[in-house]
Amino acid sequence: MLCPQSSHGLPPVRSLVPWDSVQGDDEQSSELDPYRMEWSVFPEVSYSTDDGFFFGAMGVVADYHPEYYPYQWRFEGQSSVSIRPDGKGNTEFPTHDHYLEFDLPNIVNGVRMRFRVAFQRELRRYRGFGNRARPVPLDVSDRVGQYRFSSPLFRWNTRTPVTSKLFFITQFGYQYVWSKVFSGSRLLDDSEGRNGSFVQSVIHGLDPHHLLTAAMGFEYDSRNHETYPSAGMLHTFQVLGGMDVNASFGYGIASAQSRFYVSLYPQYLVLAIRAAVDMAFGQTPVYSLPVLGGEQVLRGVPEGFYHGTVRVLASAEFRSMFWHFNLWKHRFKFGLAAFFDSGRVFADYSAKPIPDGDKVGIRFGTGGGIRLGWGESLVFRFDAAWSPDDIGFYAGVGQSF
Repeated sequence: MLCPQSSHGLPPVRSLVPWDSVQGDDEQSSELDPYRMEWSVFPEVSYSTDDGFFFGAMGVVADYHPEYYPYQWRFEGQSSVSIRPDGKGNTEFPTHDHYLEFDLPNIVNGVRMRFRVAFQRELRRYRGFGNRARPVPLDVSDRVGQYRFSSPLFRWNTRTPVTSKLFFITQFGYQYVWSKVFSGSRLLDDSEGRNGSFVQSVIHGLDPHHLLTAAMGFEYDSRNHETYPSAGMLHTFQVLGGMDVNASFGYGIASAQSRFYVSLYPQYLVLAIRAAVDMAFGQTPVYSLPVLGGEQVLRGVPEGFYHGTVRVLASAEFRSMFWHFNLWKHRFKFGLAAFFDSGRVFADYSAKPIPDGDKVGIRFGTGGGIRLGWGESLVFRFDAAWSPDDIGFYAGVGQSF
């Protein structure tokens, strides 16, 4: 599903196994017991300049049956914490991410259901609203451009086939949210009207609240492979609505995303293209506003640097997996990637020169990295990116898009 923003609102999953993964190739799978149960427990280590080093553990149990694809059911759990130095050189733990997930890929007539319970606690960036948000000076506390977000949540996703490539998707969720807004922070200034009545009017969801959400949409998927696509496309359109149970605020987010994959040189060079737009309306809580920045949105720009009501994105990435080798009976692929990400946020649906500026204002980042594939469902990503805002380094799992 399309997330309105990276790690805000609908959080991405740092999972080692994608939604439609298949463990091993067909030849290897044919030699296995079709009624087997598989389990694994392994450490998780990743890195980004936004959150620092992630350390944790992940466990997976899957029950296989020949009448179900790719398995009859699958249970996954993860617990991880990030660590990094703060602006004064002290150690801090900005992100706590814990979840349990139960996946039923074919519960009835091809309908897929996924249930998730999770807890997130994050230091998130907020340096102002609009495309013209100002950098936080180096000689002030990091907390000027941050706030703390905490939330346990429950989420129920379904995907129902309409045709072989078209799916109807739904999501229902509940979460309890509380945030800590630091004294002297940009977010506190905006919420109290120190930067104008318009900016104050778009800041919501800072008091503790119970949130109910529902989403629906369509997904078209003609990719020839989920982990290493070299042809086809993936289009997603989704409308999400949410409200505080006490009706203190309500909002909606309409999101559309298109991905295209083209083989420029068979088996060796692929061009991946992404275009996306997110439009918020109503009283959107600050943690669900569309943002620019981060490894899943715009590499090189720190996560959460730009908040807006509307966000547009465009990315292109060249991928080449040119070395295939075996190690201890496991199949690996090694390759390189080069990318260019761009985007912009808009403070409102009408011109707002003060928060947005009066120029084109396109934000961008560019760079490259290493790709290491393991089997058919796992790829490790190591990227470095430069932008006029900052430099970013990322080590994670899965393709960027």
